[in-house]
Amino acid sequence: MLYTALFIISITLISFELVVMRVFSVANWSTFGSMVISIALLGFGLAGTLLTFLQKKVKKEPEKWLVRTCFALTPAIVISYICVQYIPFNPVFIAVEIIQYVWLGCYYLFYAIPFFIGALFIGICFTVVSTHVHKLYFWNMFGSGVGGIILLFIMYLLPADKLIYFIITLSSSGSICILAYDPVHLKITKDTFKKLITVKHKALAVTTGVLFLSFICLIFFGSLRPSQLKSVELDKVTYSDFTRKHYEYGPTGEIEVYASSQYHFAPGLSDNVIFYIDEMPKNVFWGLYINGDGPINIMGNLSPKDKQYIDFLPMSGVYSILDNPKVLLIHLGGGFSTQVALHNKAEKITIVEPNEVLVSLMKDKKVIKDFNNDLFNNQKITIVVNEPRAYTSITKESYDLVEIGLIDSIGLSQRVGNPITEDYIYTVEAIEDYMKCLSENGMIAFTVWNHLAPPRNVPKLLTTIITALKKQNIPNPENRIFGFHLMYSTATIIVKKSDFTPSEISKLNNFCYDMSFDVFWYPGMEKRDVDFKKVLASYHYKYNRALQKQGGENLEQSIKRDLGDFYHSICVWSFAGREQELYNSYIFNIKPPVDNSPYFTSYMKPESLGIFLDDLDAVSEEWGYFLIIGTLIQSLIFGFLIILIPLIGCRQNIFKQTRGTIGIIIYYSCLGLGYMLIEIFLIQRLVYFLANPIFSVSIVITFMLILSGLGSLFCKGFIKSDPTKTILIVTILIGCCILFYIFFLTPILNSFLGLPFIIKSVIAVLLITPIAFLMGMPFPTGLSELSTHQKSLLPWAWGMNGALSVTGSVLAHVITIHFSFTILLCAALVLYVVAGILFKVNRLKEKS
Repeated sequence: MLYTALFIISITLISFELVVMRVFSVANWSTFGSMVISIALLGFGLAGTLLTFLQKKVKKEPEKWLVRTCFALTPAIVISYICVQYIPFNPVFIAVEIIQYVWLGCYYLFYAIPFFIGALFIGICFTVVSTHVHKLYFWNMFGSGVGGIILLFIMYLLPADKLIYFIITLSSSGSICILAYDPVHLKITKDTFKKLITVKHKALAVTTGVLFLSFICLIFFGSLRPSQLKSVELDKVTYSDFTRKHYEYGPTGEIEVYASSQYHFAPGLSDNVIFYIDEMPKNVFWGLYINGDGPINIMGNLSPKDKQYIDFLPMSGVYSILDNPKVLLIHLGGGFSTQVALHNKAEKITIVEPNEVLVSLMKDKKVIKDFNNDLFNNQKITIVVNEPRAYTSITKESYDLVEIGLIDSIGLSQRVGNPITEDYIYTVEAIEDYMKCLSENGMIAFTVWNHLAPPRNVPKLLTTIITALKKQNIPNPENRIFGFHLMYSTATIIVKKSDFTPSEISKLNNFCYDMSFDVFWYPGMEKRDVDFKKVLASYHYKYNRALQKQGGENLEQSIKRDLGDFYHSICVWSFAGREQELYNSYIFNIKPPVDNSPYFTSYMKPESLGIFLDDLDAVSEEWGYFLIIGTLIQSLIFGFLIILIPLIGCRQNIFKQTRGTIGIIIYYSCLGLGYMLIEIFLIQRLVYFLANPIFSVSIVITFMLILSGLGSLFCKGFIKSDPTKTILIVTILIGCCILFYIFFLTPILNSFLGLPFIIKSVIAVLLITPIAFLMGMPFPTGLSELSTHQKSLLPWAWGMNGALSVTGSVLAHVITIHFSFTILLCAALVLYVVAGILFKVNRLKEKS
């Protein structure tokens, strides 16, 4: 029955981990994903540390310790879940309030409690049944993998705030199983159920009572408390007649639609509209929120009079030089871009949207169809459920216009900034893909928010577009771009497959003149009189207190900063081949994102952190970056303590008889770091392939755990003859898999992008299988050897692996943000090679 209990507890822990991720995405932001993984592994590390001190007591009464930890898991989950709801942590303020790092630490500690309790149970299993390490590891990993699959289906049945009830029911069933623990047979026997009924009836009553009380506590105190800076929470306070029209949930997130008479949506609207239109349309906009973020505008049925305001939007500019175009819209949104295209007499509109739930909402839900007059069943409109990059890579259609307008993930468009997440829509390779599906004279139109000061997202988009044009060896790429903006509103960049004609330039210039938009680039435009070097230097002077104290010319006062001049100068330098000088000179990171490092909203430079320390309020929008750095620092501190405390506290009692302690630290640290680097890499890389973060996380975690467990079982059968040689070969094979990812994964994923989701899921699993299977071998084999030769070190080694995994889950994001996936994989390769070489330290015998 021990294996059954281990299986259920493992399901519980991974399910709870995914539930916390879901709760974070709804109540805070989805960027907490890596932090949750880090928190879970912290619990495992702490459990290993404690067992290092308690292993003698545990071995004397293993049954009592197993029962205690198993019974403690349910109340631990409930208490931590409730307490976290009352922690006033708000990541938006992490750049300006030091106290937020304290609250972040509280998140770590409270949420780590259930993982600590569950890990204690698992660690005790490894300690008292150390002769069955491979089998225990299999049931642990297999249970964890199954938990990922189960919870994915439960998400269809329960909303985020109710998933916790499933978790505590599951953990209670594990408590019941351990009551029938048989220390001899370790499995179900003919006396198992008799033992459950006759001997443990009081404990069963206690389990039932604890579960009942847990439900009561959650009902009264466990309601989710979303951040008051989540968009939907802000709007509830802002709009007096805020009324919910629709709500649904599933694995892809929670979707809400609200109505309010105060909703207006006119991004980049020309100020000149007041001379032509008496009033803006009223009660024709709803707000769509996904996990509380938004709103994405849903445009209702507009009267001919109401549609007049569309002519004054920047998105209409490109239509002034197109006649009845065939249009491809990247992402569905709420129908705003669709309405703009229809108003401007588009002949055919194709919309590519990866979120099938969103498509169903906008196209099939009666409440939406009634509001927008069944917009998306218009004969001119075709909706394709696919990843946009996949569609543009495989389509045989040619489009006159590919429009990418105000997608939420770009440019910190949220009122309080955005987290840093992978975004494959705005990479250099993405723009190359969009160019492929254009007609001979087709165009791409980007419209992005232009709110940030100092500017970041528009410069980064410009460098990305220009880099993409240069990569295609286009002669005179400066003749393919037209750009204009409205101060602190929006910026629009039009990219043409061929050179802009004088007639097109004239029409666009006339449009911008009529709208009072500032044109910052067009072919043949005279260079503006700007000392751009001084402008770039002035930003350093503005935020660098050390430079200000040195005196000299006050660049802050002597330099005029004009956004149009700034964007124009970026184009001049980029077209002139001075990109590297530009990247090095500007205070923010505006290097073009690529598929190998797809972080468009990552603007902070590590070398600039010191400059901003005295004025963090100036970069408060970059809270996503500071959250990742803060999480990394805390994970390093916790990991260091997990390793150090046993070294100090048990040095005389445990370590004085052992050999190779430093080697053991390095071996298990390498395995913990290496495993997490590869796991996080696969999650990040398959987000693009599978077109959904929750499915990417679930598939990668689930199958890596299951396959690693199978690898452990397989390894047990042939490892006895020469484990040192075998593990060396295994780590070499892992290295080969990593090299395969470096050189071949991207072209393989790109070639299968257009396939149905089910087939892509199978391909993803096949790509994961070899390396996950192999990575399941070095860790349990090392523990097995330790249990034979230096048994006292087993809990500590197990805890160290968890401790370094804590750091690895966050470090993976930092590496890919500042470097690339390739560097991340190279780091993992080195770690596994070192582990393979050091495996023999597990076989050193205790000192006599």
